[in-house]
Amino acid sequence: WRWYHWGELGECVPDFTEKPLAIPPVVYRDAPVLYHRRSSYGNLPTPYGQDAKYMPAEFRVERRKRVLWRSPLMRASSVRMCVSNHTDTRWHEVFPDRPNLFALRQDGTRMMGKRGQHSSQRCYSDGEGFQEHIKAIDSWYRDQQDDRLFGYREMVPNTKYILWLPNDGFPGCHCDKCDLLMDWDAPPGERQMRLIWGYIDKLCAEVRKRWPDRTVSTLLYGGWEKIPTDRKLPDNLLLCDV
Repeated sequence: WRWYHWGELGECVPDFTEKPLAIPPVVYRDAPVLYHRRSSYGNLPTPYGQDAKYMPAEFRVERRKRVLWRSPLMRASSVRMCVSNHTDTRWHEVFPDRPNLFALRQDGTRMMGKRGQHSSQRCYSDGEGFQEHIKAIDSWYRDQQDDRLFGYREMVPNTKYILWLPNDGFPGCHCDKCDLLMDWDAPPGERQMRLIWGYIDKLCAEVRKRWPDRTVSTLLYGGWEKIPTDRKLPDNLLLCDV
């Protein structure tokens, strides 16, 4: 079934999984009435959000009430099941004494969360960092105790998906290994492309070995929003675009 918004608590399409359902050959084309679909209905700065003019008047409510609709509007809450957000935001809390796990700046300092919200950034060529990522996934599936290496509780591994995405604003890393994979002069959507896609391939390969019934989920985002032309996508990868 599928849940539709507007009107009381919405409308559900009946469940036909146990019944024969025949659909004759047909050509049908449709488009949503909204000119775009947003994930931040509850947090937009305008009084009712940019979609207000498309919204029935009775649903134009104050921000406090809009927040309650945020998850349903994000694909009826399924976004938290399969769409990753920035998971690598709190590694500095777990590894304050292991600077090699963090991205290197040009000035020689490491991005270990000491300069604001987006200043905790990983080094994605560091082998120890990758192993800590795999250990964290394994530990979560065993005891579900520490969610810090996944950013926050909604992004922990679940029964279908292993969610992963660098912290927002990842600028790249200047360590010797990462530097070889960075394209500093490329357009913004391609600068970290080879580095991050290398990590995605590595993660998918390890997940296939250890958890063959799970799928890695990540976003086409920032400096890796394009897929390298020589890349064959892993069959256990779910890509989402934002």
